[in-house]
Amino acid sequence: MNIPEGKVKKGISTILVIGLTVVTMLALCAVTYYFLDDQLKCSYTATPSQSGESVLSNHATNTATSNIIADVKNLELNDKIANWTLTGIKKFTDTMADTSMISRYDLWLSNNNVILDFSGKATISGSYRYNPPSEESTEISLEFDLTDKNEIKKIPVLASQPNTLRFSLDVQKAAALLGFETDEQDHSGTATIVIDRYILVSYPTEATNSANIIGIE
Repeated sequence: MNIPEGKVKKGISTILVIGLTVVTMLALCAVTYYFLDDQLKCSYTATPSQSGESVLSNHATNTATSNIIADVKNLELNDKIANWTLTGIKKFTDTMADTSMISRYDLWLSNNNVILDFSGKATISGSYRYNPPSEESTEISLEFDLTDKNEIKKIPVLASQPNTLRFSLDVQKAAALLGFETDEQDHSGTATIVIDRYILVSYPTEATNSANIIGIE
């Protein structure tokens, strides 16, 4: 039986339209699932911490002894990381006063948009540097650096972070313990300090980790 050429062309066109429609719908479903999955991973219940900040409610407790955090979206309150207890977790962008530069990719909790608050205790050895006020800035700071991998293992870190670790200390408290005045002179040296709180901060801009010093050895 001979089928008219016009009907053949019309049938082929119909098949192509149906095929393109199916492919388009599958692509839309895939994109929707991707973004929905990311949102679901971050939709934990917010509860107030002792400091009044919002943290994520824990649903289970992990007891990892490693100090390396692969993905912050897998963390839950009371998780153990390198003998530290996770007491707070939130997005760095939640602390920003100016949100005009935040892109839609920064809306979710991720390894590049997070503040993790840990309680515990560690004795660590490294180097410190006091930065006095200058002509450019009246601010002062005291930074502590860890370069020895065995010392870094005592502190929670993200898998994407470098092999060195820097965090800030309260200037007045640390200076008193380390034995120098917060004057206009540079002060630096090495020390073994004891800390009982560590705050890990990760964001593409300048973001500073910090720790609470309670003593020296």
